[in-house]
Amino acid sequence: MKQKDFWIVGKHAVCEAIKNKKRTIANISILEQNSETIEAITTNKYEIVNKNFFNKICENQHYHHQGYAAKINPFEKLNLKENIQNIKDILILDAINDQRNIGSILRNCLAFDIRNVIIPNKFYKANSMNLYITAAGSMEKINIYEVSNISNSIRLLKENNFWIVGFDQNSKDTIEKFSFNEKNALILGSEGFGIKPLVKSQCDHILKIDISNELESLNVSNASAVILYELAKKNRPN
Repeated sequence: MKQKDFWIVGKHAVCEAIKNKKRTIANISILEQNSETIEAITTNKYEIVNKNFFNKICENQHYHHQGYAAKINPFEKLNLKENIQNIKDILILDAINDQRNIGSILRNCLAFDIRNVIIPNKFYKANSMNLYITAAGSMEKINIYEVSNISNSIRLLKENNFWIVGFDQNSKDTIEKFSFNEKNALILGSEGFGIKPLVKSQCDHILKIDISNELESLNVSNASAVILYELAKKNRPN
């Protein structure tokens, strides 16, 4: 069944969607003050609306829309098996269901050039305004693989020579002292429960971030930034 078009809001989310040639834009609606910005990136028609329009499409939620909205067409779902030969490093989100956290993690992925992410489909809301706002345009540049079973994806990754590295703050081994492989799959679990036991049992390594004893753990999106930075350091020339 074909997925329905949906509204996204926010300057970065809307402008990056418009600039993405793979994205079909059904409608662009903006406050008049933003017309020059839109005209600079597209010749597509747009409509000038007032703030009441945003109250309506945002269902009176206080989204930081900045006077930008677009109705967009969903991407076709990607197949991990078909694309795995083109992947070097990949991030796996295990049972993270807060769309704002997912969006922030995707933004961190783009910052550190990780372009592939696996998310269980029951935790991923592809049409979430919160997701698009916090991702700040990175939704257009990250390959997201919606899967029904993470364990099956891990087995596929192992068959293709990926090291599976999970993160748990109770581990004795720290990421700072770890040497990554040529191909890595990094797994982050939910803040409340961490990585599920079955998924953890499939990991080749379990690491932690070395933080102050005054704090039990980092927010998962903040933790992702540290982890992806450490991976990026390995990939930089000396």
